[in-house]
Amino acid sequence: MSESPAELLRRAAALLEQRAASATPGPWELEHSYDGTRAQGLFVGCDEDDPDSYDGTKGIGGFDLDPDNRWSALVHPGVAPTLATWLRCEAALFKGNPIWPALAVAKALLREGQP
Repeated sequence: MSESPAELLRRAAALLEQRAASATPGPWELEHSYDGTRAQGLFVGCDEDDPDSYDGTKGIGGFDLDPDNRWSALVHPGVAPTLATWLRCEAALFKGNPIWPALAVAKALLREGQP
């Protein structure tokens, strides 16, 4: 039996929550510094008033990575609960009519293509 759209939405919500729970809590900050050889961009789980609190991964690369770092900072783990709630609400409301925006987001999260 194939997975229903509602099940797919719930599976994507669970993945969001799982990944967010194992990540450094947000919000994340984007900070630019340059040591003469490379740019350092995304710092996660940091307190901007305490540089020693920087934790986890930081995006390191050229300034051309700024769009990636900005995106990562925007969609930090704190965004996951709201997205997961939306996907679960759409799953609960599903009555046989496709919910294309929610399904598109769920399939993108699950890397299963587009509806």
